[in-house]
Amino acid sequence: MEKRSTNRKSRSDYYRDWVAKNRERVREYKREWKLRNPDKVKAARERNSQWMKGYLKEYANSPEGKEVNKRAHEAYKQRFPDRVRARSIANNALIAGEMEYGECEVCGCKAEMHHDDYDFPLDVRWLCFQHHREVHREV
Repeated sequence: MEKRSTNRKSRSDYYRDWVAKNRERVREYKREWKLRNPDKVKAARERNSQWMKGYLKEYANSPEGKEVNKRAHEAYKQRFPDRVRARSIANNALIAGEMEYGECEVCGCKAEMHHDDYDFPLDVRWLCFQHHREVHREV
């Protein structure tokens, strides 16, 4: 029996090289496939979303996940002490009854606090999730 030459590419190597050379062609094919199969795309997103939620929850509750989250939170507090202080003061005012929850000033639905200036922690605007994100995109 004759041995094959080791210089020959495997199918996976050939395919990987072909995709690298035809990247735009592959992207266009995927775009078209997604447009032709919206139900399959939606089902895959839901499947992946459920898996990811479970994975993230499991990771967040693991000792490693808790340690990573703790380090990230500490880094945030060091990087943005003015924001942390303003949120803390505003939340304490809410708890003490010095301030009341408001409705979104744009659409009137359930709202969250937005500080235009962190030096004035009790001066907040009430915006829903969507309008709050829009304000931050503008800034």
